[in-house]
Amino acid sequence: MGSLRFYALLRHPDFKSIRISIILIVSIILIGTAGYQLIEGYNLLNAFYMTVITVGTVGFMEVEPLSSIGRLFTAFLILFSLGTFAYSLSAITSSIVEGQIYAFLTGFKVNSQIEKLNEHVVICGFGRNGSQAAKRLAESGTPFVVIEQNPEICKKIATEGNILFIEGDATEDNILERACIRKAKALITPLDKDTNNLF
Repeated sequence: MGSLRFYALLRHPDFKSIRISIILIVSIILIGTAGYQLIEGYNLLNAFYMTVITVGTVGFMEVEPLSSIGRLFTAFLILFSLGTFAYSLSAITSSIVEGQIYAFLTGFKVNSQIEKLNEHVVICGFGRNGSQAAKRLAESGTPFVVIEQNPEICKKIATEGNILFIEGDATEDNILERACIRKAKALITPLDKDTNNLF
């Protein structure tokens, strides 16, 4: 479950900068390892170890004495890795500060809970009628899922923390599928437009 959540996190469009950071870091390690093998003739393990201690700037001694070209390569590797790590740290910090990671993980948890539901009720819209329906269902102990496309209302629902909801348009098939409509026992459609309710 942890690896699946991490994979989903990386594929999420809001985390493009984190994906780029990981690609850059992996690329540095691969380039460094290949470079030490080609320039200094290190075996794979020594080349990888040399790359890690160089990129990590931990100050350990070289595995073997470096040639002039090897020292130049090491210097460029350090400079490039410093810029990459600075960018990566900035991207991760930005995601944490903006709450994107927390919001995503919270959403992932909610989606997992929704997938476990059966014989539940789907409420399309959390306006006056939708919120009243949710209140009645909660009082009776009936499981339900709310679909709401207004971001402000979704934030309000999220702060309450006790309502399963999906942010999206209830007239879209994929949103209804996410609400596990096939396993639901009822659908409440208190939407503003009769055409949407009919759909």
